[in-house]
Amino acid sequence: MKETERAKKVILLLLEQAGPSISGVELKREIQTLFGVSISTAELLWDETLIQRILKTIFEIHQNNLIKEVQERGAQALTKVQAQPLVNFIVRTGLTVVLEECPFEAWLCYQREYELVHQGFRLFLQGDEAGSLNYLEKSVEWYLEALKIRDKAFLEFVDRLATRSPHAYIVTVRGPLHCGIHKELEKQGIEVRSMTVEPFTPDHFLPFELLVSRLYSGARISPHERKEILRREYVVELLMSLIERSVVKSSLKAQIVNQIVKRMDERGLKELLELLALFSASRIFQAPEDPATAVYDWLLEKGMIVEAERQFFEAEAV
Repeated sequence: MKETERAKKVILLLLEQAGPSISGVELKREIQTLFGVSISTAELLWDETLIQRILKTIFEIHQNNLIKEVQERGAQALTKVQAQPLVNFIVRTGLTVVLEECPFEAWLCYQREYELVHQGFRLFLQGDEAGSLNYLEKSVEWYLEALKIRDKAFLEFVDRLATRSPHAYIVTVRGPLHCGIHKELEKQGIEVRSMTVEPFTPDHFLPFELLVSRLYSGARISPHERKEILRREYVVELLMSLIERSVVKSSLKAQIVNQIVKRMDERGLKELLELLALFSASRIFQAPEDPATAVYDWLLEKGMIVEAERQFFEAEAV
């Protein structure tokens, strides 16, 4: 950054860095701890009284705690982002950090999307591809709704920020699902300096992310093509789960997993679904990682994982 630019007040906006976990199991455990009540997934997602009283309270607790930590500790608190290049950038340039608050309504849409994905996952393990795809397609709609709510709130946030600091550069994190935000900022004539923690090309996306990003960018995609994109989502997710704790960049992990899954044709997918259905019915899956291990072993046995990829998984799987 040039000295003349450094003299200006620089503000870093972090997207969606607040709110509790969207894991239904973890969230219900937290509700039990804080409120002493047990609720079902259906109540968690659709009971308006519980949503406004319990979920919103938990959301505000988490968000306020994170905002307080950022205010007290500055850039060091942002290690929660788990992107060291971003943390290094903040420290090196001495940015003033302003944290965007994710709207509760957007988080609630993410929560509903997450639960639908997991309902579909259970059907996928039972060999029910049609049922799992139905849930995945519904989850895409909830995710798109979350992005719309997030972007509207974010642009209002930027308007307020621009009023207080009219000469500031706005530095945002550019990710696969942030394209709408940057387009709107550019339309408003706001100077944006976007930074990419990792480079992304289509083969770095998970199938779900690819579909959402294309729809969010205004692409017209037929129902048939949507299904074709989503058909291998759960296979990709299962393989990714084996290496999720690896320090290797997520874009590289997704690229390797995508190239493996692309080798699986229609016949192979059908055979895999039959195997998963058999294992599920026989109660062979006992540990959470068992389905992922079964998929990996099957792909390896069928020759769909080459030697270099096998070595990568053996080195990075935790």
